[in-house]
Order: sequence, then structure tokens, then C-alpha cells
Amino acid sequence: MQLCARTLFLFFSDTKRAKMRLILPTIFLSLTVTTALAQTTAPEVDKTTLGQCEEFLKNVSFFNPDKDYAVRDIPEGCIISNSIYNTSSFMGWSIERAIVEADGFQDYLSDTPDLNKHLPQWGRIAIDGVRMKLQSGSKIPDYITSIQQWPMDASASYQFNPESGYLHIQNAEISSTKLGKASISAEINLPVGSTISSLADHPTATVSHLRVRLDNQGMWESFALPVLANYAALPTETGESDPETDIARLRDIASKSVEMLPDSQISGTSRKALLKFIQDMPHPTGFFSIDLEFNPPLPIDLDSIERGQLSEQQLTSGKITAIYRAR
Repeated sequence: MQLCARTLFLFFSDTKRAKMRLILPTIFLSLTVTTALAQTTAPEVDKTTLGQCEEFLKNVSFFNPDKDYAVRDIPEGCIISNSIYNTSSFMGWSIERAIVEADGFQDYLSDTPDLNKHLPQWGRIAIDGVRMKLQSGSKIPDYITSIQQWPMDASASYQFNPESGYLHIQNAEISSTKLGKASISAEINLPVGSTISSLADHPTATVSHLRVRLDNQGMWESFALPVLANYAALPTETGESDPETDIARLRDIASKSVEMLPDSQISGTSRKALLKFIQDMPHPTGFFSIDLEFNPPLPIDLDSIERGQLSEQQLTSGKITAIYRAR
């Protein structure tokens, strides 16, 4: 059972563990770019004075302007056109336009933001034209990579009730006309009275429902599989890691783990769908969804996740519903 728990967590975890501390504050502080993408013409702005959004972005180390870069303040957020976000010294992501909105967002861009406030009660984010940007220093591979990229769009929104601590992440989605679509939604409970500062220092919550959906036309291979292969890599007897061997090993372990799940946790139909999805790795074509219901809610402490200390009882407490329709 412990093997089952750890394997399921490995396959359906949303991100690299080392990135989780950065991702959670980002979701809470700027989780959103509006789906209302229609705009009116921007008013003339005094170019001698930077807006709050542009002033703030000047101090973000992983952010760089791109060609035709522009930033505009809106009442509860920012509109950013043509920018680059670096994830390493040789790779990043270029974005045509991002719109970020949140309750009282401009207050958090001030020189002295009050981080002892509760989280904003709502937030939205919409991102258009996301492309991977290789920055190898060699013009030929960088150019080839740029023209081979199909642009993607992303959007998400959340609602937060500070009195109950209930946080609803609503259909955070990434989509591409060529690669398909993936989305996640979650019902989360934060400690009542939590502040932005306390959550940044010790991100703790409970999860009662998690849903992941994938309509795969290459998105899994382009994004999830590289992360999984890197995370799962183990040196072989030659001292080298073989990604194909690593994925095959994980596929076998995951299949055995699903077979070991008790009937009280997963129905026969869902078990069959989940096994078929795993067996189709590394190319799970078609539509897949998985719902995890936790009763009682699953405690999530990101410090424990980073140390790999989630217990078997925690990971096996969820009821699983899965659907897979392969093409």
C-alpha cells in the first residue's frame, strides 16, 4: 500500500518539489489573469512616471522585457505585453500578453505592502501566447526552437473566504490548438486567520477535492513527461540514467499499485481506466480525468512534501474516480 501511495503521488503531483515554495505564493498573490480579454484603447500616460506594475516588475529578477514590451495599470491589476520569464540561465518562457487581477492587487505592489493581511478574496489570471524560449547563446538552435513552438494560452481564477479559510481554485487551465488542454481544480482549506506572511513562511493547508483533466494531443509529452522523466531518473549499472527505462519502470510500479487499491477506494470501471492510462505511457492519447475526494481532508504541509514525508495513511485516504477515452 505504501508503494501504491507513493507512486500515485509521483504520477499526479502538479509540480517539481523544488519549485513548490515559489509556486504557492505566486498562486496566492497573483493567481490570475482575466478571461475578459477585450480591451479599450489605453489612455495616454505620462512617460516620465512609471506605473506601479512597471515599477514592481523592475525588481523581479526572473522577469525581462521583450521586443515591444509594454505595461499598463488597471484598477485591480496589471496588463503586461511581450515579456520573458526565465526559469534557468538557458531557458525561459515568452508571453505575448498577461492580465493579472486580484482583490486589492495594487496594495501589494506598494513600497510597503501589508503582508499581515489575509489573502485577496478573489483573483484571476489570463495568459496569451506562451512559448518556450531557449537562450543557449547560439542563434541557430535558439531560432529553430522559437519557430517550432506552438503558442499556448493559460487561465485560472480563485475565490477565497477569509472567515472560513475556504479556497476554491477554479479550473486552472492551459490549452493549445495543437497540443490539447489540461486543467486542474481544487477545494482547499487554509488555517483560519492565516496571513500572506504566515503562509509564505509555513505553507499549510488541507485538500478536500482535487480534479485533473487532460485532453492530450501532445501536451503530456511536451510538459508533464519531461518533468516526470527527470524526477524519476535513476542511474543504471553503467552510471547513466536511461529515461526510457525509468518510465517503463514507473509504468510497471504504477500498474501494480493501482491493482492493489481496495475496492472501497476505487470502482472497477475507474480502476480499468486508470490502468489503461498508465499502460499507454508515454503517449496517453485522448481524454483523461481523475477526481480525488478526501474525507477527512488531506493535510498538506509543503515542508513535508519536499522531504518526501507524506504518510501512507494520508495518500491512501482519497476516493478515486477516473475516466479515460483513448483515441
